[in-house]
Amino acid sequence: MVLRHQDGKVCIKFKDSDAELLIPSFVNPLPAAKVLPGRVFVKEEAESFLNIIKKFRDTKGILVNTFTNLESHAPHAHSSDAEIPPVYSVGPQTVMKVVWIPMRPSRMFLCFGSMGSFDKDQVKENAHAQDHATHRFLWSLRRPPPIGRIPSPIGRITFPSDYDDHIEVLPKGFLDQTFGIGNVIGWAPQVAVSAHPFVGGFVFHCGWNSTLESLRHGVPVAP
Repeated sequence: MVLRHQDGKVCIKFKDSDAELLIPSFVNPLPAAKVLPGRVFVKEEAESFLNIIKKFRDTKGILVNTFTNLESHAPHAHSSDAEIPPVYSVGPQTVMKVVWIPMRPSRMFLCFGSMGSFDKDQVKENAHAQDHATHRFLWSLRRPPPIGRIPSPIGRITFPSDYDDHIEVLPKGFLDQTFGIGNVIGWAPQVAVSAHPFVGGFVFHCGWNSTLESLRHGVPVAP
């Protein structure tokens, strides 16, 4: 079944469905309920969302932040569809502010995007991994949004915030044990850090901007 955005009802009916859809630009069929944006399953949100998408047809071209060698199928998926304007791959496009970052060679950078955060058990597991690793690290660790206000494509988006003191969430003694090896910070200028010559790897959340940034600067990644 091929998904075409005719109206909101087309998407809403797949909310609790196990159906797999052939979505344009994807190589293989995907389970609709798991991959479609959450807002398309809410009638009012779906109508607004799809109306914006329909406006794409009124343009003379669509610029996409990607490049053919990375995903050759997607840019060409719509080339035979006369209703869709030409799609141009113009990536990887990244914006970087040059900053001075005090780091030593071969440091691993851990950062999970603007909405990335961990619960206490996940923080403990990540800290355990860093405590037993032999590489230096820079870890951007942020506080999750309040319960009931988690980031969502529906409604108001609440971003993670910085901790007043990371001691309140990290295992006891972690900062002392990793002194001189790693640094735990709050928000980080991700683009500038990933571009730093002393960064030897990037542990991240597979966000598209992060993916392009790592490719742009030739940094190995661990999703």
